[in-house]
Amino acid sequence: MGVDDALLAASYIKAAVTYLSITIHGLSLRRIRLNSLPAWKKNTAGKDWLLRRGR
Repeated sequence: MGVDDALLAASYIKAAVTYLSITIHGLSLRRIRLNSLPAWKKNTAGKDWLLRRGR
């Protein structure tokens, strides 16, 4: 396995870990949102971000 293959594998692993952490973070955000809906409605920036993510 060459250096390029190793770098490619490392970047794939990094992308997978990033995706998983974002997904877990999104799930926890959704749980928080359900628990505190009025506070979430006031936070328009967070709402826009969640809508862009496709909820």
